[in-house]
Order: sequence, then C-alpha cells, then structure tokens
Amino acid sequence: MESVIFKSAERFLFPVQSLMAMFFLLRGHNEPGGGFIAGLIIACAFTLKKMAVGHEANFWLRSFSARRLVQLGWILAFASGIFAVIKSQPYLTAIWGPSIFIPGIGKIKLGTVLLFDFGVFFLVWGMVMGIFFLLIED
Repeated sequence: MESVIFKSAERFLFPVQSLMAMFFLLRGHNEPGGGFIAGLIIACAFTLKKMAVGHEANFWLRSFSARRLVQLGWILAFASGIFAVIKSQPYLTAIWGPSIFIPGIGKIKLGTVLLFDFGVFFLVWGMVMGIFFLLIED
C-alpha cells in the first residue's frame, strides 16, 4: 500500500501496540489480560507493519516464521506443566517463585503461570500471523 499517512501511522502505532502487548502479557497472570490478548495485539501490530511496508521492504519481516512461533508457544506451554511433575505435583499445578517490580506494570510474580502465558502468547501470535500470511498469498 503506497499511502504516506498509513506508513506514518504505522511508525507510531507499531511501538505503542508492542508495548501494550507486553503490558497485558506481564500483568495477565495476576489481573485480567494475559497471553491470549497480548498475542492478538502483537499480531495486529505485525499485520499493520506488513500492510504498511510490504513484504520485500523489511528484512526482519521477511525472515518472520509463524510456524516457529507456534512451536515455541507449544514448547513453553508444555514446559510450564513439567515443573510441577518434577516436584511430584499434578501437571500444570502453579509453582511460584520470587516477585519482581517492573515500573509502569507493577509487581510481577514469577512462576509457571507466567511461563504458560508466554506459551499462549507465542502460540496465538504465530497462529494469527500464519492465517494472515495464508490470506495474503498470491
């Protein structure tokens, strides 16, 4: 798409959407939000970027692999349950670690729930981008 307004809006919206996705991802295991909505937001950001700059215009967008994101998501989601099995607890039982404070987001409790959210994030991001890539194929 050869629109100066669209390209200018993309330059502003892509970082905003990316930060918003990280915010929802990191606060989601304690409050509303999480991996699913963050995955949808980041997929919208990448879809907007692809529509604005095109496939050939950006090297890192050309090397983007939706399949790798889905694989990473499955691995992280599966691995989040293994820690409980190692501790002789039922699969996907939450195991909590220390808390950290991130300015602008708040206190984040580290644990397997956050790892599962990251898995869902990558899985949703990869699936939506894969569907988008299939829709725009020639």
